[in-house]
Amino acid sequence: LKSLTLNNGISFLFNPAIFNYKFNVENVIDSITITAIPNDIAASVTGAGKHPLAVGNNIFPVTVTAEDGTEKTYTVEIRRLQDATLKSLTLNNGNISFEFNPSILNYKFEVENNIYSITITAIPNDISASVTGAGKYSLVTGNNIFKITVTAEDGTEKTYTVEINCLDIYDRYPDLVYLENLTVSPGSLTPAFDRDTFDYTVQIPYPSDSITIEAMPGDKYSSVLGDGLHLLAYGENHITVIALKSGMIKKSYRISIYCEYPTRLAKNGKQPVQVYFDNNVLHLYSPEAEHINIYSVTGRLLYSFDKPAGTAIREGRVNPAPAPVLIVKGSSGWARKIVVND
Repeated sequence: LKSLTLNNGISFLFNPAIFNYKFNVENVIDSITITAIPNDIAASVTGAGKHPLAVGNNIFPVTVTAEDGTEKTYTVEIRRLQDATLKSLTLNNGNISFEFNPSILNYKFEVENNIYSITITAIPNDISASVTGAGKYSLVTGNNIFKITVTAEDGTEKTYTVEINCLDIYDRYPDLVYLENLTVSPGSLTPAFDRDTFDYTVQIPYPSDSITIEAMPGDKYSSVLGDGLHLLAYGENHITVIALKSGMIKKSYRISIYCEYPTRLAKNGKQPVQVYFDNNVLHLYSPEAEHINIYSVTGRLLYSFDKPAGTAIREGRVNPAPAPVLIVKGSSGWARKIVVND
């Protein structure tokens, strides 16, 4: 043969010296047309033409016969795969309506936040095929991806993907909750506050070791979480202020705060111990997890507790009430003399 070609998208490099060719085709292909041209125009060819395809193996011999009777036979073997498509794919929620096409494998939908579950029903074209991935599923806010796989008896598989984006109520109503104003002291927000900007930075100069955040909600039905006084560690600090409505609809504003080190501490990278009292409540930061003891100036132990590493904390009230001057000691070896409510 000079050439051998097949239709229906079957592409291959023909070599006249190779006599056997094997191909797999999808179940939707139910026929094949073989075109064969001999090298010698005087030779005859049999076996070419249009042929129906049964499911499974189909063997077509294509024979070239020269004028002197010499014959060569090329064999084309085509395996028509079993049907691994769906006959129907439906979703139970009334808000989702679509026209299913077995040859389309990916589907995307959006549903409102009040849709909590979805039931996927999938029926195969071939009753002998199996289906996995159908059933009832809970929906979370954001993308929900479900894979429905059809497996034919011969192992042929086809997977349909259903992606459902469950909208956050804020996605649908962006002006429903927001902050009207956000300020910090000391320092200032960079960039300047805008209700649709959600990330800010603040630089706090030494010796400040705390920041006060004031936040005003967008309306009287909203509340704010994360505002007020915050004790800071030297270096990076991160605080999130949340505008909240109905206890569930929220928008988060993130503030990254850099609290400058004292010059002598910045050189060696060590974070200092911070201790002070306010309204008889201890505010404490130290880098290590350790045991804390609080003494009067006469050496009498007033209070003790364990604290975690690197965490600014507020401990409960000292009992008995502290004297005007206290000594606070950490088990890592540091000690501080502080004046109560100084």
